[in-house]
Amino acid sequence: MRTLWVSLACVLVAQAPAAAQGLRGSVVDSTGRPLADAEIIVVEPAIRTRSDSLGSFRLSPIAPGRRVVRVRLIGYRPYETTISITGEWTTLRVTLRRMPTLLAEVRITDTRLCAPNTLAGFECRRSSGLGLFRDAGELRSLRPSAWADMLDGMPALRREPTMTPDGLDWRPAAPPGGCLRQIFNGEDPEFDGHVRRVPISELVPQDVVAIEYYPRYAEVPEQFRRYAWPSSSAQPCALLVYWLREAPPRRRSRPRPPEFPS
Repeated sequence: MRTLWVSLACVLVAQAPAAAQGLRGSVVDSTGRPLADAEIIVVEPAIRTRSDSLGSFRLSPIAPGRRVVRVRLIGYRPYETTISITGEWTTLRVTLRRMPTLLAEVRITDTRLCAPNTLAGFECRRSSGLGLFRDAGELRSLRPSAWADMLDGMPALRREPTMTPDGLDWRPAAPPGGCLRQIFNGEDPEFDGHVRRVPISELVPQDVVAIEYYPRYAEVPEQFRRYAWPSSSAQPCALLVYWLREAPPRRRSRPRPPEFPS
């Protein structure tokens, strides 16, 4: 009977699973700070896991032998090594090096080279990154019925009721304490250059094909600064530049815009 029990015990020992071999360790950066969510991959057999909030990880079971291990994390150089799995656990400490940050290309446009009196100049200044711009497509999408509708969403402006030959309109105006200057086709409407002498009150939003707006004097292009801060003004102003259709604007009737408070 004793022989039977000894034989049975030997069989059970022989059938008992061997202790699980595996890989454990941690992932840190060059300063020793733990890195979470790094991906740890054993190439063959292909098994993987991710480091926890403390940078720790475990992978098992892994059969004994030499294994290729890869570690990667966005923003860091990939790491690869070959280790030997021989015991119950093999420990691996991985240090990842941060990859250099590539800055996006920055293009700086000298607005002094942009034509002041053409729509080509409008596009040139738009690429400088200074000011706010709306082209014909953007203006159409706003479906403006009042003059100020074309400036909806632009900062440091308010709506001001103004009587026109067609009735009450809402025009853009500076907030209290500020000032706003407006020019057309890059010139003061008092001049008889590219701008035809048409009273502002006789223009309608459909006459405008593009807008440039500079809410701060520091952003105003050099060729327009004399309009934003004329000698008659005690302070520099915000500047609105309207670009009109090439055909002479015509008086036209339009539906009276709704009256609502600014």
